[in-house]
Amino acid sequence: MSQVSSTKKLLSASAIMASGTLISRALGMLRVMLIAFIIGNGTRQADILDIANMVPNALYILFAGGALNTVLVPQIVRAIKHDDDGGEAFTNRIITAFVLIVAAVAALATLCAPLITRLYSSSAWREPSLAEQYASMVALTYLTLPQIFFYGLFFLLAQVLNAKEKYGPMMWAPIANNVVSLLVLSIYLIIWGNGGDKSAAFTTQQILLLGVGSTLGIVVQALILLPLLRRVGFKLRPRFDLRGAGLGHTFSLAKWSLGFVAVNQLALIVVNRLATTATAGGAGAGVNVYSNAHLLWILPHSLVTTSLATAMLSSASKLAADDDKVGVAEEMTKTTRLALLFLVPAAAGFLALALPISDLLLGYGQGAADASWVGWTLVMFAIGLVPFTVQFVCLRTYYALEDTRTPFLLQVGIASANALLAILLVNRVGDPAWVAPMLALAYSIAYFVGVLVSWQFLREKLPALDGSVITRHIIRLGLGAGVGGAAAYFLSRWLTGTLGATVLSNLLAVTLGGTLVLTGTVVVGKLLRVRELRRLSELVRTRLRRGSTAPVKEVAPAQETAPQESTPPPDASPAEEPASEAEADERAAGAEPVVDEDGRGAPQTLAAPSDPVMVESAPGQADEPTWFGPDELPPEPEEQPPGVSALAGNPGQDEAAPTGTADEPDVEEHTAQVSTPAQLGEVGMTLSGGRYQLEKRVVARSASETWLAVDTNLSRDVVVHLFPSDSPAAAQLQAAAKRGAATSDARFLQVLDYNRFSESSLNGVYVAIEHCPGHSLEELYAKEPLTTAESSYVAREVAEALTPLHAQGIYHQHLDPQHILITSDGSVRITGLGIATLLETPAEEQPWALQEAGDIRALAAILRATQTGEWSPDESPEADGYDLTPVWRAAFAGELTTMKELAALLPEADSVHGLESKISLAARTAVDSHPAEDEQASPEEEHSEHAEHPERTIGPGHVAAQPRWLLRILAVSSLVTLIVALLTVALQHGEEARVEPAPHTPASETPTNPAPEGSFKVVAVKDFDPKKDGGNDEEYPELAANAVDGNPETTWTTRTYLNRPNMGGQKPGVGLVLDLGEEREVASVEVTFLGEGPTDVALFSPKGELSYTTIRDWTELVDARPAPVGTTRIALERPTKLRYLLVYVSKLPPKGEKFQAEISEIVVHSE
Repeated sequence: MSQVSSTKKLLSASAIMASGTLISRALGMLRVMLIAFIIGNGTRQADILDIANMVPNALYILFAGGALNTVLVPQIVRAIKHDDDGGEAFTNRIITAFVLIVAAVAALATLCAPLITRLYSSSAWREPSLAEQYASMVALTYLTLPQIFFYGLFFLLAQVLNAKEKYGPMMWAPIANNVVSLLVLSIYLIIWGNGGDKSAAFTTQQILLLGVGSTLGIVVQALILLPLLRRVGFKLRPRFDLRGAGLGHTFSLAKWSLGFVAVNQLALIVVNRLATTATAGGAGAGVNVYSNAHLLWILPHSLVTTSLATAMLSSASKLAADDDKVGVAEEMTKTTRLALLFLVPAAAGFLALALPISDLLLGYGQGAADASWVGWTLVMFAIGLVPFTVQFVCLRTYYALEDTRTPFLLQVGIASANALLAILLVNRVGDPAWVAPMLALAYSIAYFVGVLVSWQFLREKLPALDGSVITRHIIRLGLGAGVGGAAAYFLSRWLTGTLGATVLSNLLAVTLGGTLVLTGTVVVGKLLRVRELRRLSELVRTRLRRGSTAPVKEVAPAQETAPQESTPPPDASPAEEPASEAEADERAAGAEPVVDEDGRGAPQTLAAPSDPVMVESAPGQADEPTWFGPDELPPEPEEQPPGVSALAGNPGQDEAAPTGTADEPDVEEHTAQVSTPAQLGEVGMTLSGGRYQLEKRVVARSASETWLAVDTNLSRDVVVHLFPSDSPAAAQLQAAAKRGAATSDARFLQVLDYNRFSESSLNGVYVAIEHCPGHSLEELYAKEPLTTAESSYVAREVAEALTPLHAQGIYHQHLDPQHILITSDGSVRITGLGIATLLETPAEEQPWALQEAGDIRALAAILRATQTGEWSPDESPEADGYDLTPVWRAAFAGELTTMKELAALLPEADSVHGLESKISLAARTAVDSHPAEDEQASPEEEHSEHAEHPERTIGPGHVAAQPRWLLRILAVSSLVTLIVALLTVALQHGEEARVEPAPHTPASETPTNPAPEGSFKVVAVKDFDPKKDGGNDEEYPELAANAVDGNPETTWTTRTYLNRPNMGGQKPGVGLVLDLGEEREVASVEVTFLGEGPTDVALFSPKGELSYTTIRDWTELVDARPAPVGTTRIALERPTKLRYLLVYVSKLPPKGEKFQAEISEIVVHSE
């Protein structure tokens, strides 16, 4: 049974969630902006706070993103559907079990806070010089780790609401958390301000405020869901009777999800250990920069993809429970396409406008100096936004299929690739300012590779998935977004260049640039026929128009309408010829073109009259004909779900609609027969107390209408037939519906509901029918006649299904190839039982014997058509020479009186596999001959129901089943790679942290050894590492006195730097300021260097007052020059009087695989 949710239902459910997410994310962004203003983006304090919040928050994201919700939602949905108590007992047991687990995890994690902090931070943070900072990190982590329990509680309660299709609370509850966080940070700002040393440790009072306040916000977020549970009728009670309660299957699924979490945590450890190296030296693009960029990057995904996928999960789970894999594939494809409609332009916007976005949001206060680091990281993240989105939907589809093992194995590969690429890229660059951007680039590349593998294995489970549909969709959207993005980039460059990097220029760049990206996407997307853009327009127009549209009144025949002076464009195709305002409104609303039963048209073909058909206008509307002029896009073809046309009537027997010019007599004769009936339904109208919502009118007849509708209770598509109350068919409809509902045989499409309706001026009776995707039998044999075995299989299925009904006096009476559907798995479905005859002019009731004979003769004609490829309900043609000729001859001769007798003459054969190959061939032929999806199709092409839906069938390039051993090998090798990467990082940073110990002599303001003859005594020495130049005042100041103590065994060293000798590119240099006590006439300076190579050294004196602010406050006496290992005497150009002398190192010698300078002695000479 197909239960595919409609596009508008997905959008509606997603809009509720997205609105809550939008407000929550906006408040979360304010929180991040406040943190950047107070303590900066790339400072030590920013990373301390981020690491402390990262562990519980990361676990929450991983749980909510796929660890438990993807297991619990399908399980709870099944319990609600099948259990007598609506799943309450089962759900309470699940909550009890998982709460106990999460509580144990939270308690254990809190006790192990020092170990966890050690795992997630670089070993450089544990050097003695950073003891206070690291202690702050551990203390904050102690206070935040209890959040794990409340995150888990929040998540578990939210899943119950999701399973009951209450999606809003999960997205709205985090607003409370963000409000608490903003209050806490505001108190911090009021008390301590945003000044001071941001590389120092937090005080105890600051730790308590930030830690307790952060945890309090999560507590409020979780507890706010309790009253909402009671409101939906769920009674939360702990249940400890877990044994034998059926939870084994749930925990069996959860083990792979927990493995998924563990793999991501390993990758996260690698990433965080690399990221924290950036700020261990003082300042850099570290963990907080990475997190801030990720927060900006994930916003469109959270607003759109998460909401769509959450809404999809319940629907896809129901489809999977009914074994409707085609429906699951369609649900997944629809969700992905909708998500990409927003995410592709978002990615283009980030690539073009990342720097002005980061400056506008985070470039204030302490964040002004390092906001650009966030911008460049956002650029690298943007590269992976589209692959990440598709992968996210793929994972949710796996979970709907109750497959948690494959996502775990796939995630092992993605996490391993992420960790390995992170190590390679960070070590390759080596600059602290580029650590976070390289980590983001590694993340993007890993997901790009991962989604390709995930898709291939998902097609093994869902052969109906068509990757070319998604690829073409991305290309169409990307062309428009790329054009807009390029324009936005150059506009932002011009604005910031002209106005400077100001708030105004950044605001204009983001606003105008974003408009250009959206405009490019919409305009080019419209030109390239992107279907979802029309869906959004339809949704908006329907909401605005509902309740205000005047009923469409009866239209006079075209021949009685006075000719209009206006004529269609000379090159207009039939689809572009004049239409009535009613028809134009139907098209604008996204409805199917309407076909009158006398129009002889296929369900999707509109026979246009020679002149515009006039409709009486609603008040305020112009009384003019409407058609699509040369400057307007012709109406795009709507989706025609397979199986609808057969339920809509029997258009397959009608002649093709004429498509001649306006002067041709056959068109005039044809249009004279057309009469548009009074309207029975309208888009958005609901039936049965709001359960069925009309989506698209498929066919209009003189006395009935057929609509595609959505069952809002069960999130599935249905077909609804509407009849006016006074029609002859209406009087017979209830009895016909009862006949249709009399069978429980799955081979018949079920009659779901019958009732009367009245809304505004629209009233009548309706019947709701199950909707089934598939292909009519006529489509299959029209492409190639069926084999004897295949024809026998179809006829036997129909005969066996009708035999028990005939025994009860129930007959089909309208059996033909259009009313037999073949699904993608080869099953036979029969449509129109009890209803089909009423859709045409109701006939007089015939005796039972004649009705049974009519069904037998119809089945014989169907059998003949499958062999010959031609349909005729009559006895002729005789069609000799076929294996099954004796069967249909016997039926037409009246020799067969029951369906059982007909079935007995058929050869025994099971041709399910043959039919599957036929469907694959039909879909392949349709795709090859059909225009690219979303392009305008001709009426002839539209006549093929499945032409617009190759994804419903096993299309071309059907993927053979991937061997499971291959996936296992990939997973095992990836896991080994991940472990090796983790060990590499640990060893690498362990070596980095180990500075070769120099004999330590406490720094002394007055060295004890006397100065050598001819030299000056140095009375004080201090390290020079100004923050304004990128330093942090931490180039081992406690060792500075060793350089002037007269003892060659003691030394002063710089910190160790990665990859590049110029301080890793972080700053221009470091040095020692010597105080001679008073002005002395200095002629030369003698410096003794240790190490493995030359060190570049220069001499400076103050320009005025002594300054430790920047090197620009100093005058160069001797420019930088390489000094070899050993003692080097540097002579000034001429003797100079000075008190303070700066010995400045700008290029370091190698020390193993890193770089570090080491000075044993400095002596200042007077000659």
